[in-house]
Amino acid sequence: MGCIALSSFARAETSECTKWVDDVQRLHCYDREAGREPTQESSTALERRFESETAAQQNRFAITPYRPNYVLPVTYLHNADFSPYYINDAERGELRNEEVKFQLSLKASLWPSVFGSHVSAWFAFTLQSYWQLYASDVSAPFRETNYEPELFIAAPITGTVWGWNLRKVVFGLDHQSNGRSEPLSHSWNRVNGALLIDRDNAAISLRTWWRIPESSESDDNPNIEDYMGRAEVGVAYRLQQHTIAILLRNNLRSANKSGVQIDWSFPLFEHLRGYAQLYSGYGENLIDGPNNQTRIGVGLMLTDWL
Repeated sequence: MGCIALSSFARAETSECTKWVDDVQRLHCYDREAGREPTQESSTALERRFESETAAQQNRFAITPYRPNYVLPVTYLHNADFSPYYINDAERGELRNEEVKFQLSLKASLWPSVFGSHVSAWFAFTLQSYWQLYASDVSAPFRETNYEPELFIAAPITGTVWGWNLRKVVFGLDHQSNGRSEPLSHSWNRVNGALLIDRDNAAISLRTWWRIPESSESDDNPNIEDYMGRAEVGVAYRLQQHTIAILLRNNLRSANKSGVQIDWSFPLFEHLRGYAQLYSGYGENLIDGPNNQTRIGVGLMLTDWL
């Protein structure tokens, strides 16, 4: 009996469930480990997202989503500026306003419990690509691809502010690059912080960052913050099987340059969701960032915000 109790205690001490600060979430996690249904339904959409991520981490072969994963086979870009790609005017017109846009975003837990605390360390990678599939005259190139590896720590917090639940604070290092050579090269490095709050089926992310300075000789993106922004606010709302999300990015300057993205995902097939996206303003990607443009697209979403 003593050996059995000691074994059970050891499993409990090494369980992923110990990192939950919230009592209800920790109980749900232990229920799943024991093969039981959760004793109480999660109260918010963001909690259910956290629960599904915790369950996925129990399997070392599982891939955990980070930001939404999607493919938009058809997008239309209004007010496109393809001038960076053209050497002379004779080449203009080869690229098309219609193109494919897709995003792959994953994360992996590096340290589930930093020094025995509830703080966790993560690595994340996001790839966002723009494919000129319909530009057959120029062999349908990938016009722009942004690569974004991140290292961050996340700490759960508790409390309420004006009826909103405080859930998590995040601090990290971020590198974003399009992997091109001059004159198309664009990249920057940032220190960033975020706060996650929620209430019922709504979740809000407040995020800001500071660009790590570069020498004038190596800086190929002076003033990149003016059009890629200095802060962003994301709001997601789950309405039955539909999710509406708004992401607003701003440069926090009097010479205001902002960008807004509006997402709508909806049921389509058993494991796939339909997806519509609208982006308008500056900063959609590194090479188009200085251009004020509007894109609308439709396609499939593999993983959502909530």
